[in-house]
Order: sequence, then C-alpha cells, then structure tokens
Amino acid sequence: MSWQGHDLDFTDVVFDGGDLPEAVFTGATVSFRGTRFVGGKVDFGGAQFVGGMVDFGGARFVGGMVDFGDARFEDGMVNFVHARFVGGTVNFMHAQFVGGMVDFGGARFEDGMVDFGGAQFVGGMVDFGGARFVGGMVDFGDARFEDGMVNFVHARFVGGTVNFMHAQFVGGMVDFGGARFEDGMVDFGGARFEGGMVDFRSARFVGGMVDFGGARFEDGMVDFGRAQFVGGTVNFMHAQFEDGTVNFMHAQFEDGTVNFMHAQFEDGMVDFGGARFEGGTVNFVHARFVGGTVDFGRARFEDGMVDFGGARFEDGTVNFVHAQFVGGTVDFRDAQFVGGTVNFVGATGRRPEQLPDGMADHLSQ
Repeated sequence: MSWQGHDLDFTDVVFDGGDLPEAVFTGATVSFRGTRFVGGKVDFGGAQFVGGMVDFGGARFVGGMVDFGDARFEDGMVNFVHARFVGGTVNFMHAQFVGGMVDFGGARFEDGMVDFGGAQFVGGMVDFGGARFVGGMVDFGDARFEDGMVNFVHARFVGGTVNFMHAQFVGGMVDFGGARFEDGMVDFGGARFEGGMVDFRSARFVGGMVDFGGARFEDGMVDFGRAQFVGGTVNFMHAQFEDGTVNFMHAQFEDGTVNFMHAQFEDGMVDFGGARFEGGTVNFVHARFVGGTVDFGRARFEDGMVDFGGARFEDGTVNFVHAQFVGGTVDFRDAQFVGGTVNFVGATGRRPEQLPDGMADHLSQ
C-alpha cells in the first residue's frame, strides 16, 4: 500500500489499535501528536519510509504496542519528542536505517520498552538528547552500527536500562556527552568494536553502572574524557583489547569504581592522562598485559586506589610519568612481571603504598 503524498491525522485522540503493515510512505505525514495509547497495536511492520514523517510528539504511552519491526528508513523522520512512556512497547526490531531520524528528544521513560534489537544502522540518527529515564528499557541488543549516530547528550538516568549487549560497531557513534547517571544501567556486555566511538565526555556519574564486561575492542574508542565520577561503576571485566582506545583523560574521581578485572590487553591504550583522583578505585586485579599501554601520565593522586593485584605483565607499558602522588594507594601485590615496563619517570610526591622494591624509589616515603 502506498501513501505517497497522503497525510493521516490522529492528533489528540485516544488510540487502541491500527493496521498499516508494509505500507510505503513517500513524503507523507502521519500525525499522532498528543495521542494517548492505552492498548492494542499500531502496526507499521515492514513499512518503508522514503521520506515524510510519523509524528508522536507529546504522545503518552500507557499500554499497547507501536510496531516498526522490519521497517526500512531511507529518509524521513519518526518523532517522539517530549513523549511520555508509562508503559507499552515501541518496536524497531530488525529495522534498517539507511538515513533519516528517530527523535526521542526530551522524552520521559517511566516504564515500558523501546526495542531496536537486531536493527541495522548504515546511516541516520536516533536521538535521546535531553531524555529522562526513570524506568523501563531501551534495547539495542544485537544491533549493528556501520555508520550513523545514537545520541543521549545531556540525558538523565535516574533508573531504567539502555542495552547494547552483543551489538557490533564497525563505525558510527553513540554519544552520552554531558549525560548524568544517578542510577540504572547502560550495558555494552559482549559488544564488539571494530570501529566507531562511544562518547561519555563530561558525563557525571553519581550512581548506576555502565557495563562493557566481556566486550571486545579491535578498534574504535570509548571516551570518558573530563567525566566526573562521584559514585557508580564502569565495568570492563573480562574485556579484550586487541586495539582501540579507552580514554579517561582529565577525568575526576571522587568515588565510584572503574573495573578492568581479568581484562586482557594485547594492544591498544587505556588513558588516564591528567586525571585527578580524590577517591574511588581503578581495578586491574588479575588483568593480563601482553601488549598495549595504560597511561596515568600527569595524573594527580590525592586519595583513592589503583589496584594491579595479581596482574600479569608479559609486555606492554604502565605509565605514571610526571604523576603527582599526594596520597592514595597504587598496589602491585602479587603482580607478575615476565616483561613489560612500569614507568615513574618524573613522578613527584609520596611513594605509593605496596609498590615492589626498586620501583619508584626516588619518591619520598
């Protein structure tokens, strides 16, 4: 069914179902602005959007489903700006995005689900900028990003879950810049990065968890530059780094945990250059370094802990060049050095506790 140039207007109605599967929208506008979804199903499954707009701006989802499963977006826009999700499901499973935009800017999620599981992004944008998550789930599990962007800039997470488990990033960008995490979870567990970028620059972590456990980095970047950690956890447990970069440059740690326990580094870089530690823990317990670099150059330690307990160094470099130690602990207890380098050249201040004899002996006791 083709809706070329044909507009549909359901503004401000109470909706409990509708059926437009496999429709082709070329330049048409379908408006659900201010609509209340209480049950039933609105079905756009398999539809093609070559242009035009489907508009849910200011809509309220109490129950039911809006289904874009297997839809294809070559251009155009689906708008959920300032929508409110108290329940129900919006489904984009296995949808293809070659271009266009899905906009959740300023939306509020209290419950319910938005599901992009298995979706493919060759281009286009999904925008959650300024959205607020109190509960519910947004799911990108098993999605593939070859290009395009998913934007959470200045979003606020009080609860709920955003899931990228087993997603594959060949390119593109997921942007949490300036977001605030008070609770909830963002989960990249088992994701694979062959390229692209996940950006948390200037984000603030008061609580909650961002999880890269078991992720595999062959290229690409995860960037926490200038992020602030007052609490919460960022987890890279069992992650594998063959290349790529995780950046914490100039981040500030007052509390919370960054966990690389059992991670394996064959190449790539984890960069804490210029970071400031007033508290919190960075954990490399039982990590294995076959290559790569972990860089704390010019970092400042006033308190907190960096723990390499039981780590194994076969090659690679851990760098504290020109770091300042006012307090805190750097712990290498039970670490094994078969090769590799730990470098304190130019570091100043008090020698951290639990360093092996002969390491950083020029620092004051």
